[in-house]
Amino acid sequence: MVATQLGQMAMGLVDTFMVGKLGPHAIGSVAIGSAVFSFAAMFGAGLLSGLDHFISKATGEKDFPQADKWLLQGFYFAIIAAVPLMLLNLIIGNNLRLLGVPDVTAGGAKSVLFIFNLSMIPFLVFFSQRQYLQATGFATTVTVVTLLGNTLNVLMNWLFIYGHWGTHPMGIRGAALSTLINRIIMCSVIIFLALKKAKVKNWNILWPYWNKIFKLGLPAAMQNFFEIGVFSFSTVLAARIDPISLAAHSIVLNIASLTFMVPLGISFAAAVRVGHYLGEKKLREAMEAGYASLTLGFLVMTFSALLLVVFGKDVIKLFTQSTQVIDIGYKIII
Repeated sequence: MVATQLGQMAMGLVDTFMVGKLGPHAIGSVAIGSAVFSFAAMFGAGLLSGLDHFISKATGEKDFPQADKWLLQGFYFAIIAAVPLMLLNLIIGNNLRLLGVPDVTAGGAKSVLFIFNLSMIPFLVFFSQRQYLQATGFATTVTVVTLLGNTLNVLMNWLFIYGHWGTHPMGIRGAALSTLINRIIMCSVIIFLALKKAKVKNWNILWPYWNKIFKLGLPAAMQNFFEIGVFSFSTVLAARIDPISLAAHSIVLNIASLTFMVPLGISFAAAVRVGHYLGEKKLREAMEAGYASLTLGFLVMTFSALLLVVFGKDVIKLFTQSTQVIDIGYKIII
């Protein structure tokens, strides 16, 4: 699950890395488009996060038809939840200048966000189907799909951004298009794998299931709203300073987010473990799994912080050779 989370985050990281040669303005435009999309997308992911509990609990109880029902209802819920979030992104994208984003950055960010926004449904559907496969013991399958998707994303970025093998160079829009195509492919593959495993007999919408998904997921969605919202808004504020500051902020935020994916993956594993133990009526083991995840998360992030303090400048140099961006970025890392 950690590998899967790292793979998901790596897509945005690759976009930032691959447009780095185009300069600070390109990095900033992609960063703002990605930040706004992530703000809405992670709210939707939070709404769907309760699926981990319901599916793993049903699996622990050996009630596999119930787990299959949660799979299908999560699929429907993801599609419906994506619609208002896409509308929100359109509104924000059309009003970036009102938030103080300079014209030179706002135009590029709007075009990138528009393409990113088309991937909202496949992003959330992938998330819902992934929850099912992870909770039913097929986490490795999800990891393989994610890693293959990242490999494809690197190739498509290389093709679309700079124009190779006869393709037209699209710049930052090429990075966004690569992400869109990749998410559609990954979503299609994960749906096929999930439905191949599940034995869905009733394709109707079951509103009580939606109600439970919403009630359990809303607190997580609100946490994401404030947490991701702060980082997204800080990216917009950085754009009001200058392109160098925005580029430095964006690179560091990507690095920090990558390290965060490790404890996030641990937390998903904990949710599955706890759900299984609750389904098996093993309360002591459920508590032990929870405490183990807290300890692992603390150790991982302590180690990550030490690495970034020591090697922070070297990591930033992977994205840019601008000494100004590197110096400002390292101060932000600290």
